[in-house]
Amino acid sequence: MIKSNLKLLPNAKKILLKERLVFALGRSLILFFLFLSSCVFSIEGSKNLNPDVAKTKPSISILSLGALKLSGDVNVYTHLFSAKDNGVKIPRNTTSGEKVQTLIWELECNLYAKYFFKHTFAEANLRFDNDMGTQGGETGGIELHRAFMGYQFFDATTTHLDLIIGRRIISDLFESKVQYYYLTRIDGVYVDFHHAFHVFADVGFKGAGIVYNFKDQHYAYIVELSIRPLAAKGMSFKYSFTNWRKKGFSDIYDLWGNAQNSDGVPYGRIKDNPRYRFEISQWILGYNFHLNTIPINVYGAFLWNHAAKKSALFGFKKKNKAWYLGSKIGQMGEQNSYSFEFIYQNVEAQSVPDWDMAGVGTGNPRFNMIYGPAFDDFTGEQILVTQKNANGDVNFKGFEIDFQYAITKNIHLELIYYHSINEDKSIGPFRRFHDLEVAMHYFF
Repeated sequence: MIKSNLKLLPNAKKILLKERLVFALGRSLILFFLFLSSCVFSIEGSKNLNPDVAKTKPSISILSLGALKLSGDVNVYTHLFSAKDNGVKIPRNTTSGEKVQTLIWELECNLYAKYFFKHTFAEANLRFDNDMGTQGGETGGIELHRAFMGYQFFDATTTHLDLIIGRRIISDLFESKVQYYYLTRIDGVYVDFHHAFHVFADVGFKGAGIVYNFKDQHYAYIVELSIRPLAAKGMSFKYSFTNWRKKGFSDIYDLWGNAQNSDGVPYGRIKDNPRYRFEISQWILGYNFHLNTIPINVYGAFLWNHAAKKSALFGFKKKNKAWYLGSKIGQMGEQNSYSFEFIYQNVEAQSVPDWDMAGVGTGNPRFNMIYGPAFDDFTGEQILVTQKNANGDVNFKGFEIDFQYAITKNIHLELIYYHSINEDKSIGPFRRFHDLEVAMHYFF
């Protein structure tokens, strides 16, 4: 009705009415997000939506009014999980221990609101993550996943420069297969710069200044340099440096970010906390080419934690290196498109933080930290960390196989298989981990 009435109005009134509609809708959207944000609490989850899926999801908007765009995705997962310590399956049938679930069902939904005006932009993302089940499931799990604003100084043919402030997801900004976990939120300031030197290469620079924990005055930063030489078509190189280190005193947290255990007993404070003793260099080399019309990407990376120290926990050795090799065939997009990716990873115990590990992992059924706090895999009771029982989501070697298929442009099927064992058998129990994940993604 409104659309037909617009034809009867003069141009000035048409414009005014359209502006009022956009304003009313925008105000309603803001109020809706404020209401949901008022009850936000932060949770962590399993790997869930593959970051590569999120980056390549179809550009579909349920509503587009001028510069305002709304979109989202719904994701259903099932995991068939298996982990063994020294040959004994977890969970073991005990009378006192809390069992670790081996068949997991999860439901996730993301809502996105994006606004563009001239050289400015803003984005908000609410994430809902629930364990499934009419009984024993969840109906909460709301998280303010992204919320940022930015200004675009240049967007020319050869030069691009953005300045952004707010909350981003680390894997949106920086590339790695073993660090930059896609649920790691970083709050701070970000710079994204690219320039094309026509006679040399395309060069990019990204930087992030991060407020990690303002209560401890803990700040971090990441920088990344990327180069695509014009003389070697398809080749790319990236170097990044990540500094999480806090040399002063800080609280000891578990993997969930809690500073005390379930009984309310604080884990304590420590100087130069090994949880943050990470100054990581990463070198990535990649090559893209086509076989007939099929895109293929081959890549490899090496990581080195410069801040690692020798410790009795690791047999007085530095276990500060990681590397991975992988290849991806195909690219997700239109209906019937597909991709197949294989990655092999070797991650030593001190190479990346447990809480930012983005690779295959160890299964980590009790969500332990390699430095502690830690909990017995079978009983769930808190334990003192030693070289014999130390385990977290690092110290592994293994592989990941990821297959995706676009049933339609909106509906994607994904199958992922993870497998790993200890990188160093002298550290912790010998862990053998398998996980088969089946997921359906709907993008709107």
